[in-house]
Amino acid sequence: MNKELEEFIQTKRQKGISDSHISSTLIAAGWSKELIDAHLQPGSVEDPVPLPPVHASARHTSTSFKYGTYGVEYIVMLLSLWIAAVAFGASLFYLISPNSGMYGTGELFSAASTAALLVNLPIYTLLFFRLKRQEKKSPLLRQNILRYIGIYIALISTFLTAVGHIIWNLFILMGGDGYNEHKHSSVTEILHILIILAIAVPIWIYYSRELRMNNKKS
Repeated sequence: MNKELEEFIQTKRQKGISDSHISSTLIAAGWSKELIDAHLQPGSVEDPVPLPPVHASARHTSTSFKYGTYGVEYIVMLLSLWIAAVAFGASLFYLISPNSGMYGTGELFSAASTAALLVNLPIYTLLFFRLKRQEKKSPLLRQNILRYIGIYIALISTFLTAVGHIIWNLFILMGGDGYNEHKHSSVTEILHILIILAIAVPIWIYYSRELRMNNKKS
């Protein structure tokens, strides 16, 4: 019998927490269901959930796989957000300057941007609400390493995309677009920059806040 596990179970029982809740908490932390069930029979650390021995988590890959799939969903969700944000911005650029050489030509560019938005926005929305519901059931899911990686990728991609476009629009605004036959007005370039900021800043604020909340809870 594992003494650490026994003490944890005993402490939680004294606090009136049900065995089913204790079991789900330990499973989320990586302990095997068989070992938990064995300790729940008689009775069984402290408030941080104990980390299982390395060999125990290695033998029970099903639990790790379960939480690993959520990690993949975080990555897919955040990549979909980035694609949808770029497509939305591109669609707005096209509405402002449909004949721009930079943003594509004619209806083909507009259709491609709209298609990317229509595909990726529902994917992001569906996964966002699904994962939020799951986080309420299993708060430890917020510590998933792939969630952290996905958020960092989203923040870096948002920053680079926004800064790159702003630099380009400022370049054009300052008269550096001599090779382009479609000259833009200053108002058009300023509108482009405002669109970029309107899309990128909320994404940056929201997911930076998510990281800060995680750091406070960890």
